[in-house]
Amino acid sequence: MPDYLRRDLRLAGVILAAMAALLPAMSVAQEELKARRILLLHPTELLLPGAVEQDALTRKALSDALPAPLEFYSFGFDEVRSLGPSVEDELVDLLQKKFSEMPPDLVVFHGPMHENYKRNRDRLWGAPVMFIGVAAYRLADPAFPKGVPAVSASFDLPGTVDLALQFQPQAKRILLIAGTSSYDRAWAERAPHLLESYRDRLEIELSGGRPLEALDDLVTSLTPETIVIYLSMYRDGTERVYTQRAVIEQLSRHSPVPIYVIHGGNVGTTGALGGSVANWTGQHDAIVDVARRLMAGEPGESIRLPAPIPAVCRINWPALAHWNIPASRVPEKCEIVNRDPSFWMRYRTEVILISLIVLLQAAVIALLLRQRYVRRQNLLQAERQRLELAHASRLSMVGALSASIAHEINQPLAAIHMNASVGEDLLNSASPRHAELKEILADIRRDDERAGAIIKRLREMLQKRPIEMSPIDINETLNGVLPLLGITARHREILIRTELGAGLPQVSGDRVQLQQVVMNLIMNAIETMAESPPERRVLSVRTTEQPEGWIEVSVSDAGPGIAPDVIEKIFDPFFTTKREGMGLGLSISRSIVQSHGGRIWVQAGAEGATFRFALPVSAVSVPAVSVPGRETGKTLAPI
Repeated sequence: MPDYLRRDLRLAGVILAAMAALLPAMSVAQEELKARRILLLHPTELLLPGAVEQDALTRKALSDALPAPLEFYSFGFDEVRSLGPSVEDELVDLLQKKFSEMPPDLVVFHGPMHENYKRNRDRLWGAPVMFIGVAAYRLADPAFPKGVPAVSASFDLPGTVDLALQFQPQAKRILLIAGTSSYDRAWAERAPHLLESYRDRLEIELSGGRPLEALDDLVTSLTPETIVIYLSMYRDGTERVYTQRAVIEQLSRHSPVPIYVIHGGNVGTTGALGGSVANWTGQHDAIVDVARRLMAGEPGESIRLPAPIPAVCRINWPALAHWNIPASRVPEKCEIVNRDPSFWMRYRTEVILISLIVLLQAAVIALLLRQRYVRRQNLLQAERQRLELAHASRLSMVGALSASIAHEINQPLAAIHMNASVGEDLLNSASPRHAELKEILADIRRDDERAGAIIKRLREMLQKRPIEMSPIDINETLNGVLPLLGITARHREILIRTELGAGLPQVSGDRVQLQQVVMNLIMNAIETMAESPPERRVLSVRTTEQPEGWIEVSVSDAGPGIAPDVIEKIFDPFFTTKREGMGLGLSISRSIVQSHGGRIWVQAGAEGATFRFALPVSAVSVPAVSVPGRETGKTLAPI
């Protein structure tokens, strides 16, 4: 055999072995992809509200119980309206034909269909069967099929009577309403036996077999002492067919008393007040458990029937309001349906979100206010400290001027003493010379005013008081402090030359603090020129009006100048080039100028330096009276 043929045979063998191994997995996958067909059988027409509700509940529970994909098929026999067994046979034949090639995997009977099941169980393709929505009392019926799992719910007619007595404690009679269909007759036979315990207190009447019109007239004529309980009416006495809801709505429109029901679907969709009704929605978990076990292959007879779902008290809110029954009289266990949601219930999420946003905003605002308060306190504290430092600086400056000031005050005091002595001698002479006495008194007054002016300026400088912002004349402010500085300048042989601009607008500021700035700048200039030759000791003070509403004050000296690296730090606190300086004068001057909304800077070269500060013109400004420039220092006239 050729080699290529052997290779082909080996390859074919490998492929066949792989296919054989994959076939079981492929069949399992196909089985998983195969949809499970579920047939839902109802005793009523499918479009009736009760069937629609129960069908939806069953589909939801089975979808939660079984893996997808699922195919649901719903079919209604309409047994409760007694169509007859011949029609039932034809319907079952139709189902057999429909599912002949693809039988259902699960058949679900709803409600009172156990007789239907017994008649047709041999024709149900051998599929697993379960009951849903069976009345609990039917499970005890010997006629109920054995070995078929069923999910049941309790009907609580006595509980409905107890609820009615909560709202109508004066009642003496119960009227039970039932129709003529097979389902209606079953309830008409059972209800009176369930109410035997009430016969010693209430008269029990059953209105069965009447036409709806006669029943409507009966209900209209009732007194408030009657409790009306609607059981079931698919057919009336004339064999006309009705839906449960249509009957209850018609009776409720004319009834002078509330109508109570035992079927949950009739609460909230009609005018009924409520009742202790069968809880179909509570079957979900039991349906899930039974369906899973059946579809897993567990025999139905081995599945223990779940306990019947207890009835639930349910009240229709619009009917409660219609009969003016306070909500406080509704038992706590009762569920209120169709209740108009309150503002909180309707907008709870929005209210919570808005509240959180408002609280967050309030917290942020509180935090900002707190920060503002702390910052304000810090600023006030800083301002107080700045004022303390400024006051201490003024005290230090006046202390440095004390020798010159004392010498300056001694001159007028000595003159006063001398003039007083001469005047006393003139008065003691034989012939007093009145003209000379007048001149002496004038000299005394002039010297006294000169000394008083010095002391007044000192007092202004030494006062400790809060800042008082007001429109002031910058030239007048400078003239108030220049005479004091002129004393020191004369003693150090320094000439102070002033060039004060005429008619300058006023600025807004504190007079004493601005005087302190000028004193700091002038005293620094005086000390700077201590080593300069006498002929160069000239200090210039100028005031000018600058564009855009600024008044500029400049102090220029003829000292040795300022190094470039020093200029950058000259206004920093505690920076000084003096041997005994504290480094606070220029720093305080800058803080004062900045607190007045102004700016301060220095221009320096190899010889001399010029310090300038500018202040904004006051919003309420009156042009100042022209003050001519003058020179003080060596040629300073007596004050």
